[in-house]
Amino acid sequence: MTNKEYILRITDQDKTKRLNKIIACLDRNYTLQVAKPTDTFPTFSDITNIIVPARIQTDKIAVMAHWDVYPGSCGYNDNSSGVVTLLKLQKFLPDNVELVFTDGEERGGQGCRFYLEDYPRPTQAINIDVVGLDGRIFYEKYGDVTFSIPRQLKEYRHIPFSDSYILAHYKIPNILMLTGRSANTLILDIFNAEHGGKNDNNLALISENIMNRVFDTLLEILK
Repeated sequence: MTNKEYILRITDQDKTKRLNKIIACLDRNYTLQVAKPTDTFPTFSDITNIIVPARIQTDKIAVMAHWDVYPGSCGYNDNSSGVVTLLKLQKFLPDNVELVFTDGEERGGQGCRFYLEDYPRPTQAINIDVVGLDGRIFYEKYGDVTFSIPRQLKEYRHIPFSDSYILAHYKIPNILMLTGRSANTLILDIFNAEHGGKNDNNLALISENIMNRVFDTLLEILK
């Protein structure tokens, strides 16, 4: 299955259907972490995180991607590209690596906060967000991560909001991985992928090559 076919398989503007389509693609045991507005955790609407728990919880690493999309958006790049990357990783997971599909990123990272408040916290994390647009792979580092960063990644600082901000607030060292045409256009690419932007609603702009490179780079980091 190509990356684009995988993206179409999980895409649905109806949130419940989208959630169920992602779950149907899971080959590992998983936990649904659910918060409702009536709970003590503050949220405006239901939040459902999907967690494929690490077999070894001590010193575990969380690899994360948010599965929610902005209302009215197809979410191909933001962030079905990240979700598909995690789904492909299932068969290659080291025992100390946990997959976390967060909800509510588009509402200020509520799902990531809920994961960190209500589940054993990771020691480090990798956040995959907006990795469908061809060009280069960029990263931003938050805190003192011990990952060996491959040389093909380009560092870019002060990337706009993502779940990495929440991780950093909770003092979880992490890196954010994303892609774009060049350093000069990265911010524009990000904004064009958000909230129903042209990069987010055009499947033709999704690159098989860059998504495969992101996946291979992720495997390299986790080794």
